[in-house]
Amino acid sequence: MRQHRVTVTTPPPPPASAERLGWPMIFSGMGSRLAAILAALLLAPAAYAQPVAPTDLSYNFRTGVITFQVAGCGSNVFFEYRYATSGNWTDDNPTPGPQSPYTHNNIAGQDYVEVRAGRWPDTGCSGTSRTTATTYTAVTVASSPTPLDESNIDGAELTVTLGSDHAFGSGVGAASFELVTTPSVSGLSVSSVTGGGSGTRTATLTLGFTGDFTGSLDLKVRVLAAAHNGSTNLTSFTGLSVAPDYDDDDDGLIEITTLAQLNAVRWDLDGDGSVAAGNATNYATAFPNAPTGMGCPATGCAGYELDA
Repeated sequence: MRQHRVTVTTPPPPPASAERLGWPMIFSGMGSRLAAILAALLLAPAAYAQPVAPTDLSYNFRTGVITFQVAGCGSNVFFEYRYATSGNWTDDNPTPGPQSPYTHNNIAGQDYVEVRAGRWPDTGCSGTSRTTATTYTAVTVASSPTPLDESNIDGAELTVTLGSDHAFGSGVGAASFELVTTPSVSGLSVSSVTGGGSGTRTATLTLGFTGDFTGSLDLKVRVLAAAHNGSTNLTSFTGLSVAPDYDDDDDGLIEITTLAQLNAVRWDLDGDGSVAAGNATNYATAFPNAPTGMGCPATGCAGYELDA
């Protein structure tokens, strides 16, 4: 019988782990890391610039026109306004576009206004940016003497100043102004006016008073439309406080007109208006905004009287 030889070759054992790390595996590992980096870059949100606030904000109160320059990224601009020193702003969003500057005239004239411009988030921009608010007060009023009270308001002078966008016209006189009091009081009027010439912004009003009031007043001045270069009446935004005269007839007796005042007598039994510090707050609550000396004559007060 013929015999055949069969040779069996056993494969060598696998190399140690350090030996198995060849170039193919190195490239494979680098590929995985590169893929992860590329994925992170592709999935990461785009970097957006913060929008730059508009510049050169200006507002003509008399005409109601606001103008501001656009700058920076995006074109989704807006401006905001409010007619008070606090509270919510009203947004007005112009139609986005390339024009610069933006001009708008849809804000009605008021006695006081705050305006500012800004940008909403837009393509290439994130966040919101605004300008600093611009404030306009149509009428300011200062008094002489200060403070005002019932005993000195007759003959007192009020200096009325218009805002920078307004000016007086011709023929300004006592009839060009109204006095607005809260609560309403009779007998208070403008007796004469000096200044207020055409093109000027300041006038001095002399007051006359023949009435009476028992509580403090808030006094504002209204400049009628015919007296200035605008088209609406303008009223001072901040009122002047006018204290009552608690000895209106100057007989040396503090007048009692309310139960709270009657109760307050116990804190000043001699009726001279001088109260110990511990009771001053209670006394002032009963006699609010009292002038120095309670409005008593130069010799002072020495008691009370009930007044209907």
